Amino acid sequence: MEVSVVEKYLCLHTGLLYYSESLYYCTLNKGYVPARVFLAAARLPVVNSIYHTMKLLFLFGFFLLLARPGFSQITITTGDMPNAGDSVVVSSGIVSTPGHSFPTGEDYTWDYTWLTGQEQEVLHFLDVGNLNMIYQAAFNNPLAPAHRANYATEGGFMDIPGMPVSDPLTFFRNTPSGFGIIGYAGEYMGFPVPGRNDTLDVFYRFPLEYGDTSFSHTTVNQDIPSLGHVERQVIRHTQADGWGTLITPYGTFNVLRVRSQATYRDSVKIDTLPAFPPLVTQRVEYFFLSKDHGHPLLTIEVVGPQIARVEYIDSLRVTRRGPDHTHDQSLSIYPNPFQSSATLTWGDYPYHSLEVYTLYGQLVFRRDIFGLGDFHLDGGLFPSSGVYIVKLRGGSGVVSRIRGIKVK
Repeated sequence: MEVSVVEKYLCLHTGLLYYSESLYYCTLNKGYVPARVFLAAARLPVVNSIYHTMKLLFLFGFFLLLARPGFSQITITTGDMPNAGDSVVVSSGIVSTPGHSFPTGEDYTWDYTWLTGQEQEVLHFLDVGNLNMIYQAAFNNPLAPAHRANYATEGGFMDIPGMPVSDPLTFFRNTPSGFGIIGYAGEYMGFPVPGRNDTLDVFYRFPLEYGDTSFSHTTVNQDIPSLGHVERQVIRHTQADGWGTLITPYGTFNVLRVRSQATYRDSVKIDTLPAFPPLVTQRVEYFFLSKDHGHPLLTIEVVGPQIARVEYIDSLRVTRRGPDHTHDQSLSIYPNPFQSSATLTWGDYPYHSLEVYTLYGQLVFRRDIFGLGDFHLDGGLFPSSGVYIVKLRGGSGVVSRIRGIKVK
């Protein structure tokens, strides 16, 4: 196909280059314009005047705008949340942003391609109907529709140091009007202990669009027979404060960003110990939501002055995980709480390092423990009283965690 002088003129003045008999390539935005559109414009009378040149440029500007690839604002609804039975692979990464500046805006691009996953896990969204009858009575009861949960995930508020509660769960409720946490549960001496929120701890209200805000205040109380009492109050403010393009090691996505600021007031009363003062924490979480992934593509959690968690959907890289990375049943601290010292013990899994962190994610100390089956925790290594997270690292990305309380 021969390119006419007029066509060459248009290519020169509009950024279009001849590509094939069916397409022309635009160097301005790296998109393609159908040849029929280009040739139709090329057959227009062209005279050496500014008027006709501007008409042609305007015409092609219109077609180039239509051909321009890009993302637009999205609306998140109840159908964009996870479903029971789903699972997703997430990687935990490390990010350091000076001053915790997480800029946002309209049609914004968040580039996190430099994130490096330190460990991976597979999140499972558990069907409440498959759990024990006590949990179903609390969270799948047709006589209490406001507290019915759509699914549960492992971990949560009932993972409390000093209390022998195992297998903690968090229950989520998803409705056409909103999504959030409706309660928690755990097992004490093999007996299921559920705790329902008085109202929904709202993460998002639907339909969720850029600029939307929400507020919620919820409380959950749990009496654990012959052991004690726990309570959590949550005051949460959320705002959809940005939309645009998110780039992670997993890919490029059209997203809506949600900023959630929450105040947690956790109280624990163990019958055989003096009352502990409430633990109050301020958390800010950034959720990057898309239309087709359910779970947030990227979550950044800031606790106090520290970035505590960075988690993003990823491809599975680790296939052998060893013991459960969250609850290695052989891992224990005694005594807990402790004052001058405590002993950390575990089973026969060959962990190679031990790390202790504050709740804000600050590393307190690290030790090599390869070949050991226990470790003496010297209370003098802890800067102050409070709750600390102990991590044991092994091969193939295995990480086991346990919490300990240091008291004066």
